[in-house]
Amino acid sequence: MQTPAINTEEIKIDVEPLDHFDQKLTVVLPAHCIKQITDRLAEGNMEQNDKQLAQLLTNICVEESMGRQESPPLWGPALPIGGAPPLPAEGEDYSIEFLIDRMPDLSLPEFSELTIRKPTREIDSAMVEAELAHQCIESGTHTAYDGPLDTTDRFRCSLTITNPKDGTVVASYPNLTGRIPEPDGRLLLDGIFFPGLGEAIRGKSQGDTISCQLPVPSQVMSGALSTDIHQIDVVLGETERTVPAQLEDVVNLYGSPSAEVLRKQVRASLENRFSFEQASFMTEDLFAQLMKDLDYTPPRRIVHKALQDQASSIAKSIQQDGGSAREVEAALEKARPDATKKVLAMLRRRAVNTVLRNRLKIGVNEQHIQARIRQLAALQNKRPEDFRKELIDTDLITSISAQAVEAQITEQALADCKVVEVDADSLEQDG
Repeated sequence: MQTPAINTEEIKIDVEPLDHFDQKLTVVLPAHCIKQITDRLAEGNMEQNDKQLAQLLTNICVEESMGRQESPPLWGPALPIGGAPPLPAEGEDYSIEFLIDRMPDLSLPEFSELTIRKPTREIDSAMVEAELAHQCIESGTHTAYDGPLDTTDRFRCSLTITNPKDGTVVASYPNLTGRIPEPDGRLLLDGIFFPGLGEAIRGKSQGDTISCQLPVPSQVMSGALSTDIHQIDVVLGETERTVPAQLEDVVNLYGSPSAEVLRKQVRASLENRFSFEQASFMTEDLFAQLMKDLDYTPPRRIVHKALQDQASSIAKSIQQDGGSAREVEAALEKARPDATKKVLAMLRRRAVNTVLRNRLKIGVNEQHIQARIRQLAALQNKRPEDFRKELIDTDLITSISAQAVEAQITEQALADCKVVEVDADSLEQDG
């Protein structure tokens, strides 16, 4: 094994504590250490130009600084905006200043002190028959139709969900497919339920725009049962009228030996869907309690960066829809009053996620992420590989890892907390 080029203990690190768990580090790499590094590079025929060498020295300083921390940082280092400082003159020390946060020791309630609501729902024969009827419709004959939409008519649409308080775009879907439900039913758009939206679209025609404020899942990507009121804008695309297929045709389509076997398969599918919704709701219930009295404020630089990212997201969404610079500025002005509050809530939840992940020694690997993607893809009737591409294209892939961590945190919490069963339908009505 090759011996290290330098003794890293000779690197000098001064720490200046800042507010909100941040700190400024001044790191000095002695001149003789720099010479040892350049000599080793020369021995290996790996000479580097000044810019490359400065970046190497910076990396050594940062890695050593992080290694001396009691625990890894939550947000990571913030290096100088202009990049690595220039190389010093021969015989002089290399010095760099940067910010790095301290992992907060959050005061969180013990799981045994919490009560988590567990939604329950019996998947009965009526639900199975309703799903079979839906499958007959989906497998039927579809004909282009430009009249007012009614029950079972199929349509394509674009849909945007906006926070009415600050104008922030929560989610945007350029191409969804759905059917007008029964008058008392919930509209299902690519696996996401939208209570009340079916009635808003009923009677409208191709090319119409619908704007309304309705409850939607608080986490549309995870199917949570809890709801909040949002602005929903829908633009109707192609519309179709359907002649349903016969049940035996659907049995053959799915390769089932009989209608009774297909009914069992449908029941299992509905139970799996509800199991996912149930777990998502319990995660939301748990984190709402963990964050209720949380005393933590992220470093200012982290808040500022998140606000910049949020503004960029709003601007990008408006520009993609053909909006002008004036419209972008108006939307940003509208979003500004509540932007910090929203960003702080998001960052505080991420902090709880990371702290508990470390305390509970939770590990997330590619298998966990793939399993989560398969679950979400199944909810939206999409192939996992297609859904993964959508997540990557919309910069949401990193949220899947956080969801996988939160799912494991919830599993451990359920082993210690009090669990109270509640009727799922009553939760949706209360939402």
